[in-house]
Amino acid sequence: MFAYGHLPLAWSSRCFTARRYQKPKDRCQFVCQKHPEGLALRSQESQQVFTLNGIQTLSGACQDLRHEVPDMAEMGVGVARLSPRAEGMAEVVTAFDAARRGELAAPDPLSLVDADICDGYWHGRPGMDHSRAASLG
Repeated sequence: MFAYGHLPLAWSSRCFTARRYQKPKDRCQFVCQKHPEGLALRSQESQQVFTLNGIQTLSGACQDLRHEVPDMAEMGVGVARLSPRAEGMAEVVTAFDAARRGELAAPDPLSLVDADICDGYWHGRPGMDHSRAASLG
């Protein structure tokens, strides 16, 4: 189950990062290394709606299903995929391990990880929604 990370939405044969820097895909000089978390693509309202990372179009928000780990276990899910981040990944792994053991910490240890969180698809709503946002705010 894809439990944490920017959701993969689409792939292209063209590298978005190389194109942004006006470099040919096969001679890009690895400009993607300047953006380890990808390039933010924002709406006119300044909301990050997508993340462009090489040939991938990813969600702007980072899916976090830690609070759904007990339901996943009941459904028979045996593996949770945690998509790596350039920073804060140790905290993510620790938080998911705690959730696996039934120990959801408060305050939220992932609030230090700089990412908007979503879980809408899990709840049958638009992917960018966050079910806990209303109860936390």
